[in-house]
Amino acid sequence: MKFNSLSNNVYLKNNLVVKESKKETRTFLDKKNEYNFLNEILNCDENIILKPIYFKIENEKLFSHFNYLKTWNTIDIKNLNKEKLLLISEAIVKFHNLKINKNNIKTFNHEHFLNLFLKNVHDNELIFDKEKLNVVIKKLDSLNANNLVVSHNDLIKDNFLIKENEIKIIDYDFVMLNNKYFDLASFISESLVNDKDIMVFVNVLLDINYINKQELIYVKEEIYYQDILWYYWANYMWEITSNSNYKEIMEIKKRYVFSRKLPF
Repeated sequence: MKFNSLSNNVYLKNNLVVKESKKETRTFLDKKNEYNFLNEILNCDENIILKPIYFKIENEKLFSHFNYLKTWNTIDIKNLNKEKLLLISEAIVKFHNLKINKNNIKTFNHEHFLNLFLKNVHDNELIFDKEKLNVVIKKLDSLNANNLVVSHNDLIKDNFLIKENEIKIIDYDFVMLNNKYFDLASFISESLVNDKDIMVFVNVLLDINYINKQELIYVKEEIYYQDILWYYWANYMWEITSNSNYKEIMEIKKRYVFSRKLPF
């Protein structure tokens, strides 16, 4: 049995999910950092994470094994409600507050991470306001001077597993220290498909006092940055793999860069 993954070769073996990092991700994924995170969570007392059974780095690849949660499912984005979005919100907050040694985890830098793709893309079709983006990046990176959280940085719907009232956040390829708004923006832009669910999620965050209304501007700016970031990520991956999935992501992100309208 194989699983859909853009960053790893993933398959089922002896009732374990086995992940093997792909060569083409070495440009932008620091597997030593992910290894350090996996090592940190081994002794972490938090049920929203999936601890590895085994992991090693060999020949510049990270191999990791996890229990196969057969009865758990990914988020059904067509059937979200306030209760599920509260469960998701609380899981994100718990992830941000994982009790680990942060000194062993890298810090995300918006400018540096985007440049990893910009300097390696040859056919750039995206035209946008670079001055605006530079202002946004400087503001976001200034937030990373303090109050950093353990940020997942890739909160697509498939990185949540749910069983009744339990939830786990999985796949730690992009984990770094970051501001808390990055993950909130990531979940909104990658997993929520309509304005109603976006506003329910935002209001839940406000209700639990994780953010206030004045902080929503940072969430908006992270979404703007991420639409451009993931466009160039998909562009880079399209050029080196010719996988049509990346071309589709490029087109989606390109539309969002120019036409995304948020309800908050």
